[in-house]
Amino acid sequence: MIVRLVGRARRTVGYLRTAPFDLATSEGRSQERYRLIAVSGAAAFVSKVVAAAAGIASVPMVVHHVGKDQFGLWMVVSSLVVWMQLADFGIANGLSNALAEAHGRDDREAASGYLSSALAATSVIAMLCLPLLAAAYIGLPLSRILKIEDAALSALAADALLLVGLAFVINIPLSLVGRVFTAYQRSYDGIHVLDSGPQWSRSEDVDPVQPVGGVEPSTAYEA
Repeated sequence: MIVRLVGRARRTVGYLRTAPFDLATSEGRSQERYRLIAVSGAAAFVSKVVAAAAGIASVPMVVHHVGKDQFGLWMVVSSLVVWMQLADFGIANGLSNALAEAHGRDDREAASGYLSSALAATSVIAMLCLPLLAAAYIGLPLSRILKIEDAALSALAADALLLVGLAFVINIPLSLVGRVFTAYQRSYDGIHVLDSGPQWSRSEDVDPVQPVGGVEPSTAYEA
């Protein structure tokens, strides 16, 4: 059993390469599919490890800089944002599944329709969240809810909730960009979004069915 696991591990490591396999052959296209899976998984694992390490390392520095009260306030606001992530009703996850299915069929028209519909739905959700966020900022008694006695800290809590809430609302439609890369097993290419700027916020500028890295959909995933 150990020998079998070692053999599988070696095969998996063999797929961790930047150069694509030969797409001219059926075997090469199959290997390319596994290479994309391996590279995407490795990139996701490294990203999670780095994020966790950065979070752990930053805690003592942040506590020392802002103090225990403000750090506790930040933790509360961050927890609220985690729950707010349910606001997209699973549209982002559903988009990944739908795009992957359309990609497997090489159906570009369906993929474009899925992305347009998801972008429209998340944009509407984001616009509906704005007045709710404004109402919470104006009328929500955070000092009583969080039992904050310091007036300055209470005002800071409202400002922090507003700023974090705005960032979250803006990210609702923009989060679809990462889902597109994930659906096409190119999540490690998500860094390219940083170079695209605001153009990703317009559906006509996003073509999720264009080949990424020179790999055509009809060949990269054909076993």
